[in-house]
Amino acid sequence: MLLQVLGDRWRILLLVEIACLAGGLAYLRHSTPLYSSVSRVYVEESGSSVGRDLRYLFSQGENCLTTQCELMKSSTILRDALEQGGLRKLATFAAAGDPLDVLREHLSVGVGEKDDIINLQFVSRYPEDSARVANAVAAAYVRYHSQRTQTATCELLNVLRDEKENRDRELASKLQKMLTFKRENGTLSFESDSNTILHQRLATLSAALTRTQIDVIDARTEDETAKAAEGDPARLRQLMEDDRGDSPAGIRTMMQEELGLSDELNELHGRLTELRENFSDRMPGVKALAARVETLKERLARCQARRHAEDAERLRAFVIARHQRWLAAKSREAALREELDAQQKLVEAFNIKAAEHALLRADVVRSERALDVIHGKIKDLSVAQGSSPLNIAILEQAEPADAPCEPKRGRVLATFSVVGMLAGLGLVLGLDWSDKRIRSAAEVRARLGAPVLSVVPYIDEPSSVKGRCLKTHLEPTSDAAEAYRAIRTAVMLGVHRGDTLRSVLVSSPTRGEGKTTIACNLATAMAQAGRRTLLVDASLEEPALHKIFDSPGGGDVSGVPWGADPDHLIQAIRHSEIENLDLLLSGPEPPEPSGTLNVAALEQAMGILSERYEYVIVDSSPILSRSDTRITAAICDATIMVLEPETSTREMNEAARDALLSVGARLLGAAVNNVGKGNRPFSPWGERAPRVARVGGVEGRRGHGLAGTTTG
Repeated sequence: MLLQVLGDRWRILLLVEIACLAGGLAYLRHSTPLYSSVSRVYVEESGSSVGRDLRYLFSQGENCLTTQCELMKSSTILRDALEQGGLRKLATFAAAGDPLDVLREHLSVGVGEKDDIINLQFVSRYPEDSARVANAVAAAYVRYHSQRTQTATCELLNVLRDEKENRDRELASKLQKMLTFKRENGTLSFESDSNTILHQRLATLSAALTRTQIDVIDARTEDETAKAAEGDPARLRQLMEDDRGDSPAGIRTMMQEELGLSDELNELHGRLTELRENFSDRMPGVKALAARVETLKERLARCQARRHAEDAERLRAFVIARHQRWLAAKSREAALREELDAQQKLVEAFNIKAAEHALLRADVVRSERALDVIHGKIKDLSVAQGSSPLNIAILEQAEPADAPCEPKRGRVLATFSVVGMLAGLGLVLGLDWSDKRIRSAAEVRARLGAPVLSVVPYIDEPSSVKGRCLKTHLEPTSDAAEAYRAIRTAVMLGVHRGDTLRSVLVSSPTRGEGKTTIACNLATAMAQAGRRTLLVDASLEEPALHKIFDSPGGGDVSGVPWGADPDHLIQAIRHSEIENLDLLLSGPEPPEPSGTLNVAALEQAMGILSERYEYVIVDSSPILSRSDTRITAAICDATIMVLEPETSTREMNEAARDALLSVGARLLGAAVNNVGKGNRPFSPWGERAPRVARVGGVEGRRGHGLAGTTTG
């Protein structure tokens, strides 16, 4: 959109740009030229320790070059340059007030962008003065730095000597404190390995205590396990065997004896069973064998009883032994803990004294080292007295300039050019914003609340009124004819299904927007489509159809009694040279048009005409200038509002729409006429359009939301 606005008003933009460039040239012609000279000074920090100490007195900032730049602009150096360099007699300062203020105002000091060299620049109307001032300030800076270095060296020596005396007294006091401490703790040897031995013993006791605590935990666990198994001899016996690894010798002997008796008993019992199968129990051999079996049973029972008694006693002894072992482990733990606590107290007491001695010793060593550093600095300053913390050299003396530095012709012209472009752009946008004429189909839809039925291109070639109004008949393949046929399509399809659209009023908000041209071409397009069409000239103010169709006056709207016999009205109709197109022409303007076109008469006439014709197209006066147009619009089935981008404004379009709606008229849509006239683009789609606007089309179907555009 911005590019289109600039394209429309490029002449205004060009004039403003030329005016600003002319102003820039005038400024260059009347401005006073200024000359600048630059003196370049190299400043490097000294690498010696003495230089670092002196540099601390000069500046404590991290950026030494920036500090030196500010120092060069100080009042002390500038006054010295004025006095020593004889600058007060120069023409630059002769007509000025305070020379110091003038010097500070026109002097600039800065570090180069690509190097670490300080540039001293002075600007003046006189090239010789600018060079002389820059060199004088550089020389004054070198003198100031040399004097300040000598003063700083003496001050630093005095400070270091005073500090050495204070450090000597402090070291003597600390040595006396350490000697007194050693006398008070003579039984302790701070230089031997006592500390290491004490800590080793403490570590040994701690490790032994840890092992004993583990033994106590194991013994307690074994004791609790044995007590829990007292009611279960088998489990207790298993614990004992696991603990000792094997059964005792006595138990094994008794078990072997029981095993032998059991085997012998089983053997005898088997023999007794065989004898009883063959002999009776009264046989002597059977009785003897039975008695021997009983004897073995008694021996086996006595052996088992003795083994069980010994086993129970042994299990009770095992439980007691585990309990005694737990008590012994606890006793060892208590003894080791007591010994460890005593050793810890001994180590803590020794550590406190050792720490105090170490602090005193470290304080003495620190004081001795500080004293050595101060003594070394005093020695270095005495040897290198007069050395500078900064290495300063004037690399380049200022020379008178051959060409002025201000004003810069290219920069001034570029600035005025940019200002001209911005001013021209603002003026163009302001003019475009203040232009109230319509610009696009989207704007028409937003303002009127109705679709755009067609966009008719401007007919650039010279032609008569008849040629324009009968364009569809004379040039049916032209772009304009296609746009008129788009309006015809909108009229045929632009209603709800079942609606009857027989009479259509064509009007515009004001004169000169092409309503008669649209009405004639629309009626012609209807007739070409095979529709019986009547074109009515209801423009009582300026009738024109009789001139367009070369028809003589006589039968006219104002002269026809609308409420009379219908045959009288039909006799006023004239045939045109176009097939299916008839005319009802207008005559002289009546004194009171609204009285002539009363509602009842017009309704009756429209009813009669609509019965004889498929479509009645009415060409009326402008909506805002005649009241009879609104009366006619209220009677017709629909109204088409003709708009021209070069003539119509937003306010007039809205006023015309409100006038139609106030009488109950039905606004079918708008037809935009003469698009492309006057170098003002009109967009049938959005806010802006290309300059070539050879388009026409149907915007939409009223009631159905149909939208379309035909391009010619």
